[in-house]
Amino acid sequence: MTGGSSGGGGFRGVSMNSGIPLSFGQNNIGETKSITGGLNLNHDFGKKNRINFSYYLTKSQTDLRQNTFTNSFLTTGTLLNDKFSNSLSGSFNHNFNTVADIKLDSLTEVTLTGTVGLRSGDNNSNLKDSTLNAEKSILNLNDQLKTTESGNNTYSLSLNLRRKLAKKGRSISFDGGMGRTDATTEYKILSSVFGRDLQLLTDRSVFQDQEQNSDNSYYNLSLSYTEPVARDLFLSATAARRNNNNDIIKDFYDINPDIITFREFNEALSRSFDNTFVYNTVGTSLRLNKETYSASAGLDFQNSNLDGKPSVGEPINRPFNYFLPRANVEIDKLNMRINYSTSVREPSIDQLQPVVDNSDPLNVYKGNPGLVPEYRHNLRISYNFFDQFNFRGLFANVRLGYTKNRITTSNFVDPVSFIRTSTPLNTENEKTLSGSFNYTSPLNAIKAKYRLGLNSSLTNGINFINQAPNIIDRWSHGGSFTLENKLKSRVDISGTARLSYNTNIYKSNENLNTEFLNQTYEGFLAVYPGKDWAIDTRMEYNIYGQGSFDSSTKVALWQASVSKGFMKNKVNVKLRVFDILNQNQGVSRSASETFISNSVSNTIGRYFMLNVTYSLNSLGGQQQQSQVPTHIMIRQ
Repeated sequence: MTGGSSGGGGFRGVSMNSGIPLSFGQNNIGETKSITGGLNLNHDFGKKNRINFSYYLTKSQTDLRQNTFTNSFLTTGTLLNDKFSNSLSGSFNHNFNTVADIKLDSLTEVTLTGTVGLRSGDNNSNLKDSTLNAEKSILNLNDQLKTTESGNNTYSLSLNLRRKLAKKGRSISFDGGMGRTDATTEYKILSSVFGRDLQLLTDRSVFQDQEQNSDNSYYNLSLSYTEPVARDLFLSATAARRNNNNDIIKDFYDINPDIITFREFNEALSRSFDNTFVYNTVGTSLRLNKETYSASAGLDFQNSNLDGKPSVGEPINRPFNYFLPRANVEIDKLNMRINYSTSVREPSIDQLQPVVDNSDPLNVYKGNPGLVPEYRHNLRISYNFFDQFNFRGLFANVRLGYTKNRITTSNFVDPVSFIRTSTPLNTENEKTLSGSFNYTSPLNAIKAKYRLGLNSSLTNGINFINQAPNIIDRWSHGGSFTLENKLKSRVDISGTARLSYNTNIYKSNENLNTEFLNQTYEGFLAVYPGKDWAIDTRMEYNIYGQGSFDSSTKVALWQASVSKGFMKNKVNVKLRVFDILNQNQGVSRSASETFISNSVSNTIGRYFMLNVTYSLNSLGGQQQQSQVPTHIMIRQ
């Protein structure tokens, strides 16, 4: 389902955004029913040319019930939000992918790739969202029924041409691509908003049909030339052009839930926005390849232009010029790599368009056409070592980041209605520092081995609480330890502990500081009694820390399986039971600069899965194998 071999023992993977909803692991939320079918074809035209074609369809339906409790920070204290939603959503997707590899001659290769995606979806939801003060008295309430229907058609085509020239090391390559996405979305929103006295607020309530049509098209062209200037030294030059155009039309119609025939165009809210980004880039780089080390350095100049034409307001036309240096060093003897890069990230169409999104009347969003792109610097130093004689390994890395004109979100809460309005804007900068350390080593005295992992990160930046800037340090620390036996022919046993600690520190208001600790403890046991039998069990115990909430949450997840091989293990039959204790709660806990949130969702719970896998040996002397699985799931 994710592609197949492209002939000659190679493999071609297919990546589509829609995905295949066949996973029922503990991280899934809601109860999903899905059907998936696919076809993968490969054909070789002699030894030089090959083509791959794949198609798959997915149909899924998810029943989700979710309760989310959020603690939002204000300069004068905190606001609590209690939200319960019940939704039924479905999707139906067709995805086509084809890749052709063509060798025109011994020096010239061409790769042609095409994709088509036809997707549709619908969602019906019922939401009750309330804002509370510290004493948990209701300040406002949104009772909403919402229906969504969407369609999305995507097409893309890309070409890569590579040619080696007469002189060794001299080459030229061309890349080109084009694509288009047409999307339509229709919303029917019936939101009744109530004040602190639970009286209906007609001026805040939303009874509307909203129709959005968007057209996103792009093309890109690039040409690269490489010239050997000395032994082991190569000079490259690149020129590229990229164009990305987004057209959005959003129409609002006021409706009356008591009068089915009433539908009136709302000119004040309806908007259109035509946004075009054009990029022109030229650059050069030097690369040195030695037996014990390699190094490269380069510099690009990028000129970009934003041309925005809103239906209301002044047109936008702003050029941006950036120098983008980069460098890379790899030292084999020291097992070390140093990489420095720069990049530019432009604001998204949702962030730029000056269109009000009032689909959630308690949380209104409006874009900012005055945004400028982010300019990022990244430095990464990594060390990797493995001793194949004593099986000790070490991997460590440090990363430094600096972002100029960081795009963040400013929130403003009305002190009377407690309606939140969010708008993206640029901040001066953001700095990040992170590192990780992983070590593995045997414990020969007890015929075991262990793995130790540590990680930490710090982000220093500016956020806005009720439009007031605040300097904040966001810390994240984690660690893990695993102990397992070395000889696994008859028994495989392991134990793991993982900890994650997160904290936000406000420089100007310590009362807003937050912290929470999550813990996971896991045990695994597998026994291989012989005659192609295998029995295993795994227990995972999760503790989601209390943090700013009233209590911590604990979830125990236990699963087990038994499997048997037949026909010299060509056929494998496995019966597995998940969540034996039926305790999975779909818990998610997160923290950002302005809030800490806890979400609990329904999940599929305890279920059995029968998995039958048949391995096919490829013909023609190849030892490549492909597995054809069949899944049968029974839920209790």
